[in-house]
Amino acid sequence: MQKSIVVLLLAFFFVACGSDESNDPNPQTQLDAPDTREEIEEILASQNSRKWMVDEFRLAGMSLDCRQDDSFEFFADGSFKFNGGDQLCGLEDILREREGTWNVLQDENKVMFELSTGEKYEARYEKITEEQLRFRGSWGGMNIVGVFSPSNS
Repeated sequence: MQKSIVVLLLAFFFVACGSDESNDPNPQTQLDAPDTREEIEEILASQNSRKWMVDEFRLAGMSLDCRQDDSFEFFADGSFKFNGGDQLCGLEDILREREGTWNVLQDENKVMFELSTGEKYEARYEKITEEQLRFRGSWGGMNIVGVFSPSNS
């Protein structure tokens, strides 16, 4: 149950497919990201940490409003904290906060996440800029897309 929640969030960051998108979890899209791993890490975590808020989260083409108050905080030491916000997404979404580690796999355009429980997830990034993150993945055979912007707090 925890696994599906984290996947939805990380796939965070990582996944989804809109009605205007194909069923292909890895469609050919224009990559908008820095050229080096160090630059990607700097955008994700800044000097110490950076918090990112969900702008859009779709699962199998459906917008998940319960994800609109979710956030990810990346730390420069390679750790992260996820907060599911006040509105959780159903029975499987029972843990509001999760933490673990993250690692950029630049050659594969992915970010790997390992929860403190040992569960591992990956998200393919399509966009990593100072203004926006866009991740794509899949969960339970369904495509996921997550779009994030930096928090003002």
